[in-house]
Amino acid sequence: RVGKTRLIMSTTREVEEQLSEMALGDEVVAATQFVPEDVSSSDEDDEEDDDQQAKPATAPTKVTTTPPDKDVQPVAAAGAATTAAATAAAAAAAAAAVSSSTTKENQTKLGQSRALQSNKSAEAQPETDRSSAFARPSDPLPQNLEQLPEVMPLLKSKDPEDVYRAVFYLRKLLVVEPNPPIDRVITTGCVPVLVALLARPDASPRLQFEIIWVLTNISSGTSEHTRVVVESGAIPLLVRLCGSKSEDVCEQAVWALGNVAGDNVYARDYVTHCGGLQAIVAVASKSHARMTMTRTSAWALSNLCRGKPAPPLDAVTSVVPLAVRLLHVNDAEVKRDALWTLRYLSESAEFAASLIRQGLVPVILQLLVHPSMAVQTLALRIVGNLVMGDDATTQVVLNAGVLPVLAQVLKSRKHIIRKEALWTLSNITAGSQQQVDAVVKANLIPSVIMSMNHYHGEIAREATWVVCNALSISTPERVQYFVQQGVVPALAEQLRFRGVRHILLGLETLDHVLRAGHRRAQEKGVQKNPYVDLVEQSALHKLEELQNHFNDDICRKANEILSTYFDDEDGMDEATFE
Repeated sequence: RVGKTRLIMSTTREVEEQLSEMALGDEVVAATQFVPEDVSSSDEDDEEDDDQQAKPATAPTKVTTTPPDKDVQPVAAAGAATTAAATAAAAAAAAAAVSSSTTKENQTKLGQSRALQSNKSAEAQPETDRSSAFARPSDPLPQNLEQLPEVMPLLKSKDPEDVYRAVFYLRKLLVVEPNPPIDRVITTGCVPVLVALLARPDASPRLQFEIIWVLTNISSGTSEHTRVVVESGAIPLLVRLCGSKSEDVCEQAVWALGNVAGDNVYARDYVTHCGGLQAIVAVASKSHARMTMTRTSAWALSNLCRGKPAPPLDAVTSVVPLAVRLLHVNDAEVKRDALWTLRYLSESAEFAASLIRQGLVPVILQLLVHPSMAVQTLALRIVGNLVMGDDATTQVVLNAGVLPVLAQVLKSRKHIIRKEALWTLSNITAGSQQQVDAVVKANLIPSVIMSMNHYHGEIAREATWVVCNALSISTPERVQYFVQQGVVPALAEQLRFRGVRHILLGLETLDHVLRAGHRRAQEKGVQKNPYVDLVEQSALHKLEELQNHFNDDICRKANEILSTYFDDEDGMDEATFE
């Protein structure tokens, strides 16, 4: 069951966003550098990237709201101390894990497109024109690092306006692109002071908002920066403030928790341990929340479901129905982040049944033809993950009508869409004989063989996997159908690539064809393998060349095929098959 266990397309979110953004046009603002598909030299399978990523240190755009007349429900200092003590051990473990993880300085951060777009609009306008509900200080500090030594005295001032000026100054420093001075800010020792201010019962929503914004941008840096936020005891306070009456404070707290959770699985699990997941689920479930709140919550949920090992099933049970509901929100960004959440969950077999019970399959099939390529790509990945499970799960997806939709998707001119569709199809043909027959009856094989003939690299390799998985369990009669569709010349083309795995895959599939020809000859009581001549016409010369290939596995397989089918007059060697 080759196709059911392999994870050919296990790329990181970073790479997939790069691939998607290149074709999205105006749908996103900041397209990162494209990672080209290898079409000539190496066709090695993509590797898993275990490093976790966080949202960049940029300024979110806020929607105009009327500030509340009263402060947010205060967090008592004693209560905060009790909470910090109760979670000290877990925080220390999470901080240690964050400290030991790989830094993220040179990596693209999650949510970059949205964050850069927001930052661009925010910084292009004067502060007074910003849509934030909170006014800037009457006498702000000049925005330069020379004022940094003045911050600590102001933070400890008894004048609330001085405190706010200092926090506002720190926040403005940390939205500077591309290299905010996070290290310089941390070395002042301000983070514990900021957290203590956040816990004060008399802290106003205006001050809370600015403090959380500073913590958000600090946690968007390296893992060491995130560790500072975790060790400061900020996480329980941020969870509490997700219930703030101020929408600005609530949304910023969700954003900060999403950044911490996106750093690594230990930080993710610590945020969940502190109640962050359920708090964000509650925020995202609000029916009348403003759209920016829903977007931020949907993004944060995707980070809380990201990473391996996957979060425990009981911890994210409430996320599945919520993510399915978010797919119906009329907003492309919310849809994408909900799909990212479902994509991460669908990678684990234990979540597949839950996703199906929540009615996910019909909704996802509709999104396979969505006009947004990002949405379409993620929907394809989710379907591919589901059919990578057992035959029963695959059959549920087939019964929902996935094959006619895949037939339409395979006509796409976008390489990443065609590649994902073929990967999904290869997992279906790795199922039962009846499921292979369903693919044949849906008339998808001609499109697959066309992809083998007219595309290179990953697309041709995925198409070859579809054929290889199908032929490995097909009857001689079914193999004859593939031969009639031109599979032998298409396989000969695969032997011309330089990627070792690609060539081995082509040789293995060619062997399936010749073995089926041998069985067919036996059934008819003849000695001549009906497919030997076809292979000889299109692939014999290449097979002979591959006997001298630098890779030993390729040499052995080419020699095996030649000695088994071409060394004697009958075109077969009974001893080999025995």
